[in-house]
Amino acid sequence: MCWAQSSKSHKVFTPGFLNYIIVLKLAIMAIDFNFVIGILISGLLLVNLKKENRHTIFLCLFFLGISLLSLSRYSSFYHENIWVIYYLIPGANPIITTSGIFLYFYCKYSIGNYSMRNFWKREWKHFVFPAFCFINVMPHLFLPFEERWRIANLIAKDPYNVLLIKTLLIPFSGSLLMRAFLGVVYSFLSFQFIQSNKDRFIDPVHSVHIPSINFYYIINGGVFFHFLTTFWFAMASKFFTHNPFEIYNIKALMVMPTVSLSVVVGSVFFFPKVIYGLMYKRKPSKTDLSEARMPLGDAIIELPNRFTNFDFEPVNGNTVIAEKLKIYFSTKPFLKPGFTLSVITKETNIPYHQLTNYFNNYLGINFNDWKNNARIEFALDLLNNGRAKNLTLESIGYSCGFLSRSNFVNSFRKKVGMTPSEYLRTLPRDKEFVFALDF
Repeated sequence: MCWAQSSKSHKVFTPGFLNYIIVLKLAIMAIDFNFVIGILISGLLLVNLKKENRHTIFLCLFFLGISLLSLSRYSSFYHENIWVIYYLIPGANPIITTSGIFLYFYCKYSIGNYSMRNFWKREWKHFVFPAFCFINVMPHLFLPFEERWRIANLIAKDPYNVLLIKTLLIPFSGSLLMRAFLGVVYSFLSFQFIQSNKDRFIDPVHSVHIPSINFYYIINGGVFFHFLTTFWFAMASKFFTHNPFEIYNIKALMVMPTVSLSVVVGSVFFFPKVIYGLMYKRKPSKTDLSEARMPLGDAIIELPNRFTNFDFEPVNGNTVIAEKLKIYFSTKPFLKPGFTLSVITKETNIPYHQLTNYFNNYLGINFNDWKNNARIEFALDLLNNGRAKNLTLESIGYSCGFLSRSNFVNSFRKKVGMTPSEYLRTLPRDKEFVFALDF
């Protein structure tokens, strides 16, 4: 018997017991909020779904998954609703398992502006484990009504009785463990994708179509914390001999992942563009960033000759794209801050997916890596030829298109093998610089 139950049976309302009741009430309120608001958001996203924002279907499915998760958790841990347990546990487990996957797809397809064409052909491998989860619980789904009802009653009395669910290949506890693990992995992959595409949030063409980067950070942070704590609970219940939550009661501890989901659900109210994105759409800026934001002015008007010809050779019939890019890059547009594939698409009329395919599959390099390499080559030419005398390294990095000194330093180190300040020490004295910031 757990501590809370023991206290209740003797009617001893100690401060610890009252704290337990407060935490329990908080968990119940949070779960109610997650389910109701999650379903509402999912419905609004579906209603506002249009051709231009088809990627929001992933966010819709994500909120549906966490809503079902909240409802099943509420019914098994707090309300003991046998009917909900009967239908959702384990029936909804494959849908809940895909919640982290769908969040990753939302980040990828909204930020990266990928085409939805041939989605299943490209992404089918991500759904292998959810399909496995469904096949694994099929023996339980085909049990007679009386047997499933009996197990649902046992789960209502003690949530740990989910281990009694009939499975085909691995125990149901293994499915729960992998579900939480996948959530951690896919939220991490989402973070990684956001970090590698941060320049899209400052791109005047692309940024009008996506929410603030803070929304992506908040929603992925909440999901990461939720699945991380859930994974720890699942590990503890599977491998510990004694229930480690016997003193504190699992029902009170579940408030940790539950409240993190409340943060995820509630964050949407602070970013209405997520739901009503098309209503907030505005015309992209026509500002020429090369003139408005480059501080060096006439200092680098005369550009190095070796940057006038880029090696965009026709590959496998891509003659038109190669010729267009060769002409386009002769003006060094990559020196503009916020330069992205979306800008190239707008200025050359080459479809976005064709550009991505050309860089990745034909040139064999990620566009961001190519762009950073070109910028660093330009910076090296300025340094080697003394074209930026008496300028700070920060100004040089900014003139090459880098919006922060850390990005400039990291890209420089990645290509050259040393920091800009270390590289300066290798130059002859007649090419020394006066710089204010130590890199």
